[in-house]
Amino acid sequence: INGKEYYTQVIRRQILFPQKTGTYNIGPVNISLDIPVENGRSSFFFRETKKENTTTNALKLTVKDLPKAHPISFSGGVGSYEMKASVANTSVKTGEAITLRLQIDGDGDPKIVKAPNFKIPNGLEKYEPTTIQDETIVAGDKIMVQKVFEYIFVPSKDTIYSLEPEFS
Repeated sequence: INGKEYYTQVIRRQILFPQKTGTYNIGPVNISLDIPVENGRSSFFFRETKKENTTTNALKLTVKDLPKAHPISFSGGVGSYEMKASVANTSVKTGEAITLRLQIDGDGDPKIVKAPNFKIPNGLEKYEPTTIQDETIVAGDKIMVQKVFEYIFVPSKDTIYSLEPEFS
């Protein structure tokens, strides 16, 4: 600016996950910064600084309600997700367990993502799903989530069943 070179630096990032609908005002935030001073006594290891107080801009945030009509497979996850499904055994006898694993990967609020519900064919006894993996990694301005849910089903009659898990 006007022939002078400036540097920018991210001081702090905050990831927000709204819990309620409405309009919210965030900030402004007052910050005290130590700005390097250019003079002949500064070195690579030591720089003189001067304290500078500044204020961020205020931010107005509107949180909309989730759509009212959603499928039964909606478990609250808001963000960008992908689901992978695998079954341990594709052929079992009556009374033996079928194990289905659903892996959910994406970015969003990790506390909200729950094991999805989906239609179960008649003749299969379903047990409550268990969470066998729950990882959260902060990557820049995103929170990456990986959850793996395990479902156990036991067939009560000898027939072919089709499981069609969904996550939305």
